[in-house]
Amino acid sequence: MLEKATTTGQKMTMVFPDGTVVKLNSESSISFPEEFSKDLREVTLSGEAYFDVAHYEDWPFIVKSKGTETKVLGTEFNITAYPDEEQTTIALVNGSVNVRTKDEHFVTLEPMQMATFESKQLDLTVSDFDFLTVTGWKDNIIVFKKATFLEIQSTLERWYGVKFIYDEIPRFEGGYTGDFTDESLETILNGISSNKFDFEFEGKKVYIN
Repeated sequence: MLEKATTTGQKMTMVFPDGTVVKLNSESSISFPEEFSKDLREVTLSGEAYFDVAHYEDWPFIVKSKGTETKVLGTEFNITAYPDEEQTTIALVNGSVNVRTKDEHFVTLEPMQMATFESKQLDLTVSDFDFLTVTGWKDNIIVFKKATFLEIQSTLERWYGVKFIYDEIPRFEGGYTGDFTDESLETILNGISSNKFDFEFEGKKVYIN
């Protein structure tokens, strides 16, 4: 088995011999055999990745990720399965995928549907999703939709490889909504702070006042 991994502030694009393209987000890893078997293409994901799977009718592609198993023949989809988060999400862009959980819940997704697995409740639900919010990261777009500061913090710490330090959590009534394309962390924080807080950089630490 081989493994590719990213740290905070890193992203990686890789191409498997079958033609499948995988974009790996920050703080993520993917393990896979040196050669896929003749019957199955199987990988294991921790973190977040966008898959553009090469289509083969008799050669299924399976992604195992924190309590779920996603099976496809050829399609595009995004999986988020960070080990420190309770939710695992599988968002289908086109084609079809089958999602099975460790307790044998099973759903088939249609394009622009997302399966959400709650690891504590062992609950699997299906909903629609906003394409840019879920997949924008692969094109260096950060999208926040009614996000709390803790959600913003988690995204920015992974994206830029920094650590936020504060005594009191800033609060946004109704959450923060906005998007940023290829912007510096300072520019993003200037846009988000909006008289809610001040910030100061010290190396890889961001102090929030």
